[in-house]
Amino acid sequence: MSLFTSTFLGLKISHFPSKQDLMDELDSVIKTRKTIDIHSYSLTIFYLFQQMRGLFPLHQESDIQVCDGKGFYFLMKLLGFNNYTYFPIPDIVLSCCELADKKGYSVMLLGATQESNDEATRRLRKKYPDANILDGLWDYWGEQNDEKAIALINELKPDILCVGISSPKKELFAHNCKKRVDSRIIIHSGATIDFISGKENRPPRFFQHLSLWWLWRVFQDPKKLVKQDLVNGLKALFILVPRILWEVHVKGNYSFSIPRFLKVDDD
Repeated sequence: MSLFTSTFLGLKISHFPSKQDLMDELDSVIKTRKTIDIHSYSLTIFYLFQQMRGLFPLHQESDIQVCDGKGFYFLMKLLGFNNYTYFPIPDIVLSCCELADKKGYSVMLLGATQESNDEATRRLRKKYPDANILDGLWDYWGEQNDEKAIALINELKPDILCVGISSPKKELFAHNCKKRVDSRIIIHSGATIDFISGKENRPPRFFQHLSLWWLWRVFQDPKKLVKQDLVNGLKALFILVPRILWEVHVKGNYSFSIPRFLKVDDD
């Protein structure tokens, strides 16, 4: 297997030599009828762990952990963590759709609004005509009705399930249902459904290169994301990152742990 897991700053993170190696691994997962889930890190998520107690352990249960934010990726590079391939979640979702188009696999979108889910499903069907793009589930029923969600998912048996619901609902869903849903790859896909539908635009390349994806999202939906993305992004930039650089670069404390520093590892 070309994929392996290590620890970086107290976080579980997955390695793969190239994007194609990860896609080959996911293809193998579908063929062997396993079930895995994929989660991601960005600089803004660490303070979300503080605000939503119990989220961090659920996050760490995922089988594959990737870097979704350029800011965290640059931090890894700065600290000498060079053997890592950057592969953000929206690109993983689209690459899975390309894989489905080549192999005839099925894809289902779970989450977002009905309008966004329907439009994203329509666009995927047009772009990947040989993939089996199933009707999406836009009306997420919540933890108390997981049984209904599981029944509908298992009726259609998607090879690839993109879960675009908010935290901590998506983590709770994966935790409660992962072993019970008849699906091979579960991707915690965040706002990807909205990106695909056109409801939200992915940032220009210079925003991505400057690690300001979170700020771009705030501009598009300030009412919803000021606290979650703007505040957490600023705290990461001006509190967490300087502390990491001080501990690792200046003091040589290579055992520094983000979860321990934020006191989320004992949830």
